[in-house]
Amino acid sequence: MRLTIILSLAAVLTLGLNGCGYQLKGSDSALNHSVNLVVNSENDEYGVAESLSAMAKHGASIDAAELVVDLSNTNVTRRALSYDSSIAVAQYSVEMTIWVRVTDAQGKELSAIQPIRTSGVYDFDRDNVLAREHEQRILEQELADKLAKQVLTLTQMLASKQ
Repeated sequence: MRLTIILSLAAVLTLGLNGCGYQLKGSDSALNHSVNLVVNSENDEYGVAESLSAMAKHGASIDAAELVVDLSNTNVTRRALSYDSSIAVAQYSVEMTIWVRVTDAQGKELSAIQPIRTSGVYDFDRDNVLAREHEQRILEQELADKLAKQVLTLTQMLASKQ
């Protein structure tokens, strides 16, 4: 009897949440508005602008674009996160920050310049130089992709408000 009541309450709660449009964090269906972008970048050393352009439908000219995204000052900070028994660094934490400004096609500022950050961790092996450099490059590309997704989400939210 008690199990039936609990299962019934769980079913009602699940249907209620689905019926009201509740979305789990990370669900892409909440922001599926396609935005036509022009991406400007002073220096795309880590590939954030390239990743953003690949993810978004970007315009060929500023006249065809809904929004213009200006990316600047990509900064990467690496800090020791943990040490091994010989007091050598075992893991590094990497934080990547990019400054973003969004305007519409006419130049009206929709989002003032602001930093967007993400971070990750990689293992550091003193003995295997090639592997640690490869792991660091892979992490930096993953962080650049994460930043591009965050910028894309920002532009989708701004475009849906227009």
